[in-house]
This record gives sequence, C-alpha cells and structure tokens, in this order.
Amino acid sequence: MADSAVHTTRSGPDGEATLGGTSIAALIRSARPEMRIARIAAVTAGLVATGAVVGAAVGALMMSLLLLVLGFIEGVPELWEALGLLLFGACFAAPVGAVLGPIVAWLLMRHVPLWEAVRGTALGTIAAGTVGMLAGGPFGGLVLGLLGFGTAALSLCIHTPRREQATGAPVGPALLPE
Repeated sequence: MADSAVHTTRSGPDGEATLGGTSIAALIRSARPEMRIARIAAVTAGLVATGAVVGAAVGALMMSLLLLVLGFIEGVPELWEALGLLLFGACFAAPVGAVLGPIVAWLLMRHVPLWEAVRGTALGTIAAGTVGMLAGGPFGGLVLGLLGFGTAALSLCIHTPRREQATGAPVGPALLPE
C-alpha cells in the first residue's frame, strides 16, 4: 500500500513537474519556511564545526611556529611544555574559529566556495600571525592573525565572482563559447 502512495515524477498539463498530482513547486512552496530554517541551521552548524576544527589546526600550527622560533632563541623546550603550548593554541583558536567562521561566512562570503573560504582565511591568519609573532610575540601574533583573517575574508568577498541568480541561464563554464 505504501508503494501506491509514491508516484513517479511526470509532467502536468502546463508542463510543470508533478508528484502524485501535486506540483513539485507547490510542495516546495508549502514546506519552504520550515525547510529553509532547518537548512540555515544545518549550514550554520556545519560552519561552526568547520570553524572550530580549522581554528584548532591553525592555532596549533601557530604555536608550533612559535616553538620553532623559541627553539632557535632559547633552546628546545621540554616535550610536555611543547605539547601544552600546542594544546593551548588549539583550545584557544577553536572557539575563535567557531564564532568568527560562521559570522564571516554568512556576512561576507556567501558566494565563496567553502574550500576556498577555509583555505584563504586559514592562510591569511597563518601568514599575518607569523609576522605578528616574529615582530611582537604571542600578542602580536594574535592581533595580526585576526587582521589577516579579516583581510583574507574581505579579499575573498571582493575578488570571488558572484554567480548569477537562478534564472535558468547557465552559470560558469557553460557560458563560454564552444
């Protein structure tokens, strides 16, 4: 009986796709507000998780760079001290990434592919943070790292081309002449 309730998609009298006699567009319109809120929540949760993981990785990498610099200046630190610093960097940067990642993604980089946004902001943070750490120690690394993150996000916002709205026209490589 359950199989009879599922109908294959077919075309209605006006050419609109139907599912069980009801147009698919009508089904989407009727469920859209709830689905949209759920989708936004799911995407935001994914951005929070991605920001936390990438933030932790960037924080640990920044602390490893600090350890490398300190190792040349003051000698190699003890293993537990080094692991503690790496853990501190990861634990400090994970919540920063979890908060700033979704905010910047929703406000500035909605049209930027996720992999490009992650790569660009992580590299901007690492590059500027390294310069800051060499110039001003951990505080300089924090300040310039945040500035590097913001600069990278703004640069991606400005320089990534926006896709056309869903008008039915092809977007991207399909626009190129053959």
